[in-house]
Amino acid sequence: MNPPLLLALGFVYVSVFWLGCIYRPNLALALIFACAPFPNSLGSGASNLGGGGLEFSLAEINLFLSVPVFLLRGRRPLGGVVLAASAFYIAVSVACSLVHWRYTTLTALLQVVIYLFYSVTLFATLARSEEDYRWCFHGFLAGTLVLAVAVTLTGSAYVFGIHKNNCGSAISAGFLIALELGFQARGWRRKAAYQGICLVLGVGLITSVSRGSWLGALVGAVVIFALRRQFLLMLRCTLALTVVVAACWTIMPQAKKDYVLGLSKDDWNIKMRYQSRDYALGYFESSPIVGAGVGLRKEYDATNFVFCTLAETGLLGLAAFLLLMAVVGWTVWQTHLKVPRKSFSFSVVAIAAALLLAKLAHGMVDHYWVRGTLMASWASVGMVIRVKRDQQRARRLLLQQRQQEAQRALEEETLVLPPTGSGWALEQP
Repeated sequence: MNPPLLLALGFVYVSVFWLGCIYRPNLALALIFACAPFPNSLGSGASNLGGGGLEFSLAEINLFLSVPVFLLRGRRPLGGVVLAASAFYIAVSVACSLVHWRYTTLTALLQVVIYLFYSVTLFATLARSEEDYRWCFHGFLAGTLVLAVAVTLTGSAYVFGIHKNNCGSAISAGFLIALELGFQARGWRRKAAYQGICLVLGVGLITSVSRGSWLGALVGAVVIFALRRQFLLMLRCTLALTVVVAACWTIMPQAKKDYVLGLSKDDWNIKMRYQSRDYALGYFESSPIVGAGVGLRKEYDATNFVFCTLAETGLLGLAAFLLLMAVVGWTVWQTHLKVPRKSFSFSVVAIAAALLLAKLAHGMVDHYWVRGTLMASWASVGMVIRVKRDQQRARRLLLQQRQQEAQRALEEETLVLPPTGSGWALEQP
């Protein structure tokens, strides 16, 4: 595209984004989340900072554009113990990298800060109410529906220049969002709509032949059913899903079937993962405490999150990340116990838990630190923080109201008591 024309379009987009989002901050959140399924790089920058340039998708660009909106319309930043744990993990990563600074270190650290710190803070703080998150989820579903339909019609998950695993990961996340929103929907029409979306996304997910995405969808679905205590329904859905999988399997080309069933060490994709594991373990064994520095993930095919973390930051980095996940898990668990299961707040918490664990499960067999679904997963953690804060505020207001009512009742009772020594007093025997 002509550079002047591209520059003009960028100026128009930035102007419209700021004008609209300053008046409606929830639009910034919706645009960021809706663009997450499309991780296509729109350019790179910061090449002089090391790492060969930091690539941005439209979702990340919207994140940066939201900084003025956050400063002008945002309230006191929320995050609490979750942001403290994120900051601790980032500090550990920086400390380990100072020992072995790489040319890709700064790029990787910026990526961690954007996803684990800034997106969490933004989504926890900028929303006017929890209903703003519904726009985010619906925008994400719209994007994943486009991907799922394209994958199903073309028979290939390499659509719109997106890698197969990124495409499958986004469709998997959309499937989990639709699954949970179907529980919360009121009326048979809305429930049927979400069920139809689940069907379309499920077919697209199977057609994508992304086994890591299948694993993530399975883990996320189990999380949702477990939080809702819907184990019998989980069994029925498993039976229904078996029928859908069988139908898709019968029409799947033989080449894709061979790819799915190719799990031996001799298959090229599995062999490459073993090579990546050995490569990472080699760096870990050479420096088991602090690792070889953040940024190593960009120098090899980092298809396992645990091995990658051990190689980059050693046991210290893995312990810091496990602490972060424990803090997030405890926050999710405590919050889900205090919100009604029929409320939208419960769906926000369940979706966040499902997306986060689904992405982590996918990261055990594929890249974790990639654009797209990872940003949406950690942004949903910010949503949980906001739900927790609103629930705490509601409980405080309720307690104050009850205390005021008790005080008024006590004052009214004091006013109606007869004066001492009046003729109403009971006579002594």
